Amino acid sequence: MTRTKNFDMTKNEAEYISRKYLNHDSKSPYLECSLLGLGKRKAKRILSNWHSFESPDIYTKYDKTVYGLEHFKYDARKRNKNGSQQRRDEMKIKQSADKKIRKKIKTENSITIHEEIKSVPKPEYYKDNFITSFKLHYSKIDQYKENLSSKLGVDKENVTIWFIAEDETILGSRFEPEHDDNINTRPFFPLFFPEIENLFIESKNLEGIIFISAKNPYDKTLTLVKRTKHSVKELKKYHDYRGEPLFFFENPQFAMFAEKINVE
Repeated sequence: MTRTKNFDMTKNEAEYISRKYLNHDSKSPYLECSLLGLGKRKAKRILSNWHSFESPDIYTKYDKTVYGLEHFKYDARKRNKNGSQQRRDEMKIKQSADKKIRKKIKTENSITIHEEIKSVPKPEYYKDNFITSFKLHYSKIDQYKENLSSKLGVDKENVTIWFIAEDETILGSRFEPEHDDNINTRPFFPLFFPEIENLFIESKNLEGIIFISAKNPYDKTLTLVKRTKHSVKELKKYHDYRGEPLFFFENPQFAMFAEKINVE
């Protein structure tokens, strides 16, 4: 396990990720990374000089090697053909809050609106959503390689693919270490599920996954995991995971504030 800092990330999809995962405690706008199965030099090659692309989302080139990165999102609430229930809930809350604020601001100088997401997160949704997204994007890897090879003029053998898997579960996905009373919670990763670990290891056209989580304000770390059993074992060891169940924070509360400003 290696931890390192100061990998700058830019350009479109890269800018989106960079804005959400900057290490704001530092004076420099860089990301903090946890590396499993690869060293700092290899990680820097993957995370530096990003360029926007269409299928996959991002690529970077080092010497004769091209790294393609495909970004997908998942969460722990039910999904259907219309997408994530969590995203629909968040949109409804925003629309409801905006409507209440516009109405009340006419007669009040300041307003605080409280809303709550009532859909229930479940481990089975979390697992199924990840597997569905993973398989969908994995089925396109040959096309990703072909697109990069054709556009950049490199051999397909010199193109490697990484996924950027973003957990959007509100307040993050956690587990409680049962053997350590001094630690409240730790981040949970999809690779902690045996079936997802096996799926990952068997996916030979993929070099690795970069895990990120936007919804947990305490975890701004990028976790890079190379596709090896040893890397997954090191991930579990680093977080001291021993089979504890996944849990979520249910019915998260949102507070929105608006204040009237007089402009002369």
